[in-house]
Amino acid sequence: MLERSELFGVNILVTIYYSEHLDAGGGEVLERAVGVGRVINVQQNSLIQVRVLAEVSANAEVWRRIRNREPAALYQRVVKPSVFSDAAGREVWFNE
Repeated sequence: MLERSELFGVNILVTIYYSEHLDAGGGEVLERAVGVGRVINVQQNSLIQVRVLAEVSANAEVWRRIRNREPAALYQRVVKPSVFSDAAGREVWFNE
């Protein structure tokens, strides 16, 4: 579930990133792609629902933390209205 944004519409593909601070001060942040999803609903209250379509397998621990709704993991996830280059040109099957 994401907060409102005019950048997202129903059925667009998105990339899910996990942000990590590279230094103790938190100034340097690295975002690494951990999955691809699709916006399945923009609710009347403008909250956005995303279905995960593919997970980067090397990030199983990140996904475990997100699924367990750990506050730090949810705070560190970023969703952008684009598809990262590793998924470009690859068919994305919707298993619904």
